[in-house]
Amino acid sequence: MKKICLVAPGLLPVPATQGGAIETLMTSLIEENEKHHLIDLTVVAPHDDRSRTQADAFRHTRFIMIPSASPLIKAKHRLMNAIVRRVSTSTRRSPSAFYDQVLHAIRHEDFVVMYCGRIMREKGILELLQAIEMINDPHVKLMIIGSSNFGPSERTPYVDKVTALADRLGERVAYTGYVPNDRLYRYSKIADMQVVPSVWEEAAGLVGVEAMAAGFPLVVTCSGGIQEYVSSDCAITVDRDDHLISGLDQAITDLLNDPDKRASLSDAGAQRAPLFDTKSMYHRFVEACERQ
Repeated sequence: MKKICLVAPGLLPVPATQGGAIETLMTSLIEENEKHHLIDLTVVAPHDDRSRTQADAFRHTRFIMIPSASPLIKAKHRLMNAIVRRVSTSTRRSPSAFYDQVLHAIRHEDFVVMYCGRIMREKGILELLQAIEMINDPHVKLMIIGSSNFGPSERTPYVDKVTALADRLGERVAYTGYVPNDRLYRYSKIADMQVVPSVWEEAAGLVGVEAMAAGFPLVVTCSGGIQEYVSSDCAITVDRDDHLISGLDQAITDLLNDPDKRASLSDAGAQRAPLFDTKSMYHRFVEACERQ
């Protein structure tokens, strides 16, 4: 039996209690290894109390969890914040409150475009917002599911720029913040289509596979590994060039006006998604390891 050690990128924990594409993939491998136990698996990842609790339930994976900061440094940081920020506001709200807010913003006659992912430059969310702004139809709305770095929301200059444009669009944008994977289905039921507007070389965008599995008509960019997962039968592909924003505008408008095309993309995506399920991925991973 091969001995395999997986080392997480270092930002988010494994098991994936705070999201993250790589961390979710690693968690899927761990779960499949519990069923089949074809490899001797060790996982190195940042420490997290919830992940530690979940890790204890796995019998066939060893976890090495590394603290991200010493208790002394954390205590000092909290103390300094307590002194400097004597009055603070909390941006954390219950998931049900966000869900109610989204439902309030979206009406039956609206056409809902969903974006699911981090709010960061590489993901192309600003370009998507600009494309929505170009569409001269107040019933076309964008639902943004995600935060600046998975888990609790974090303010960055880029997030501020995205927020400013979203505020300008007003009720045409519904923002949920971070939503755990096990609650995504509540929001996805609202959407009519999904866009993956990445502007970098996406390695293995799980969001595209998940969208196909959910039966969403897809618009994606010609970006890295996305094209290896998503075929032309289940998605409209937009080039990442100077015309990206207008390309997204055109692709969304085309699907808005063509329900037959939406149905065709949806059916093709649902048929293609099983090629990339966790069981198939696990066995391909094991085969690749055995060839080394």
